[in-house]
Order: sequence, then structure tokens, then C-alpha cells
Amino acid sequence: MAFQISLHITDLNILKIIQKELKCGNISVSKNRSNYYISDYYFIRNIIIPLFSNFQLNSTKYSQFIIFKKVVELIDNKSHLIKEELSEIIDLKNKVNFNLYIPELINITDN
Repeated sequence: MAFQISLHITDLNILKIIQKELKCGNISVSKNRSNYYISDYYFIRNIIIPLFSNFQLNSTKYSQFIIFKKVVELIDNKSHLIKEELSEIIDLKNKVNFNLYIPELINITDN
């Protein structure tokens, strides 16, 4: 599991500011893209989830965040260790990968 922000290389300084403010994560550069990413579960759970729970994103990004948050909750509950529930996590991951906007998921999980 990882949180990632990708921007054009000309916006690399923005990612550096984000990294400095959040005090976690890494930055990588590949061709004309710069990526800020957090793969440490502790920081995802304790920094990213609260941050975007308090400062709501727009459109499909918000839907993707709600799905991401749901997966974190499932992992917190050790659901990823149960075969049937692991398939739910994989299904949610696929929804994020396809940029699906799922209003019913937002209504169910957004607390």
C-alpha cells in the first residue's frame, strides 16, 4: 500500500515542500515526472488519512481517497489476513486504479 502524488518535473519543488511539511515520504524522479510517495503504513494511517479526512478532495480524487481509507480500515481490522476479505481489498484497489467514482461507497464509508 502506498500514497502517491505525481507531478510534472517542473513542479518538483512543490513535492519537496509537501515532504518537508509532512515530515515523511520519499521523492523520485523519472523522465519528466516527479513522484512523492509514502509506503510506510504508520504514516499513511496517522498522517495521510487524518489530513484528507479534514481537508476534503474534489471529484474522483475524493472517491479514490474514500476507497483508500476503507482499505486502511480493513487492514487495521486485520481483514487482509482473511482470504474472503482480501478479495474485497483487491476489488477496492481495482476501483481506484480505474478512477471509478462510486457515490454509494462514499455514502457508506464517509464518517
